[in-house]
Amino acid sequence: MAIKRPLLTQALASADNVVQWSNQQWSLLIRQARRANLLSRVACQPFEKVPEKAQQHFINAKTVADANARAVRLEVAEIQRVLSEEDIPFVLLKGAAYLVAGFDFGQSRVYSDVDILVEKSTLNLAEKLFIQNGWMTTKLNAYDQKYYREWMHELPPLRHMKRHSSLDVHHTIVPPTSVYELKIDMLWEHCVPVEGLSNVFVLSRTDMLLHSAVHLFSDGDFENGIRDLSDIACMVNEFFSAENFWVDLEQRAVELGLIEPMFYALRYAQYFLELDVPKDVLNRFQKRAGCGRIKLSVMDWLFKRGLLPNHESCTDVFSSTAMLILFVRSHYLRMPLTLLVPHLIRKALHKEEAA
Repeated sequence: MAIKRPLLTQALASADNVVQWSNQQWSLLIRQARRANLLSRVACQPFEKVPEKAQQHFINAKTVADANARAVRLEVAEIQRVLSEEDIPFVLLKGAAYLVAGFDFGQSRVYSDVDILVEKSTLNLAEKLFIQNGWMTTKLNAYDQKYYREWMHELPPLRHMKRHSSLDVHHTIVPPTSVYELKIDMLWEHCVPVEGLSNVFVLSRTDMLLHSAVHLFSDGDFENGIRDLSDIACMVNEFFSAENFWVDLEQRAVELGLIEPMFYALRYAQYFLELDVPKDVLNRFQKRAGCGRIKLSVMDWLFKRGLLPNHESCTDVFSSTAMLILFVRSHYLRMPLTLLVPHLIRKALHKEEAA
């Protein structure tokens, strides 16, 4: 049994879906959107009529989003200043990239951190520069430090001591031990420079979309799952008018070995957000992903729960089980069993010790 599509995804899918809503439904929408970090995006929907109380929530959300966007732009400029000391180029990823690239949906997004990509050869120097300029590694035990530095695709998270801003510094977009054997040089080759910021880049539009898909569907933390899926739907809606968009997306997904997560992204964006994906395109992605009927049924059972906001109106008795399975799945995708089993045992023991 599937959970009914929540009001949040209905409102994001089309402004027409809310025409007959009651005040109670609007109130529930706001609670769901706030839990999913999507209130500012919902506020930007072209609704014909909005109740007065809901309108005030939307005005406040837009104000917060505007302030957040200004803070992110300032943070990007500061990161550029620091890395320019050693002429280190970097690529903005995810939310900050959407904003700086000038995409409409980037302005309505709320950001918790800034993600950047540097070449692995410059990783240690970049970390040194950040520490010299006020960032510090978040508190992690020795094992977690080793886990990040040996097996992950990024440094341990950094936090600025004065501004309290968070920074994730990546050297690739998936862990080196991941089942997705992606060659990061292929992404660097297609990067696009950001106007007005020397040595600052964003991924190409197609690669940006693929990165969002693999990040969402190989990660075990779905706290912002529907927000990230909304990002993907917004990108497709903004990009699809380009000539040969679907052909190029499929070809690039195959080249990078990311056809499966891109298939899931399109399937669930279509299901939750009514994304217009041509049937033949979805069928080709499914076939290339090797996702048969039984596997797809299992994935539907998991993701139609896991992607929803953690709100009481969006869960059922199976939701916690689905989230646990997705968590284990994410670790399996990141690490071979020879590393995964000892890692999970170590984390479980540490959790017991902390308790």
